[in-house]
Amino acid sequence: MDAQQRLGTIVPIAQQGMAILSTSVVSVTAHNGIIAAFMLAIQKSITLAFLSYIRSHTAQAEFNCRQAIEFTALAAFVLANPKIEILDQSDPDNPAFLPRRKLSDKAYQWLKTAEPELNSLLKDFKDRINDNTAHASIYVTHLTINTDSLTDDGDAFTGSFFDNLGVNETRAFLMSFCRLIVLIVETMRRANQSTQGIGMKVGLENEIVLYANVVDDYREALGEIMRREKEQRMSAAS
Repeated sequence: MDAQQRLGTIVPIAQQGMAILSTSVVSVTAHNGIIAAFMLAIQKSITLAFLSYIRSHTAQAEFNCRQAIEFTALAAFVLANPKIEILDQSDPDNPAFLPRRKLSDKAYQWLKTAEPELNSLLKDFKDRINDNTAHASIYVTHLTINTDSLTDDGDAFTGSFFDNLGVNETRAFLMSFCRLIVLIVETMRRANQSTQGIGMKVGLENEIVLYANVVDDYREALGEIMRREKEQRMSAAS
């Protein structure tokens, strides 16, 4: 409830992005039900990520962002290729979904060819998550441990259920989260251009451009603040 009071304007900026995502699709025909399922999965992952970021559960938030990226690749691929088979019909009486890896590999290969710039940005985002927070690592442990409790003569050490990130670090994660929303909406918008498989909001392209500008302005301002803080710490240490 006090997220905006603690973290400032990045919270309503993130909420604005979530609103753009949730209202980007205005209609889905019955035969495109799988796209509706993917879009709901994306929205669920994004909402869970937002809640996890503001309650200082960073690894959980990043995991949900990674799932949102994976759902986006699948959704965009199926949307742009409506004739693609998503079911294994080898047993007509018991059709089953294709193995996850088989469909995902096709989706990423299509995205790499069709939208190389978006693919590169989404891949960079996913790679950062995989390298830092999606798996057990030293980086993740430092979010929880209270290093001041580690003493040579101590008989206990302490940590926290919530991550001990600084305010600006949390803001930076949320800013990156907002940039991911831009990539997701733009990926879906472009995938829909050739097939018009779903109805998307009129003026969505302009809306996402304006939102991206807001996020970029915040990014520059936050970067300057964090740069000055780093200089001050280095000056104090010397």
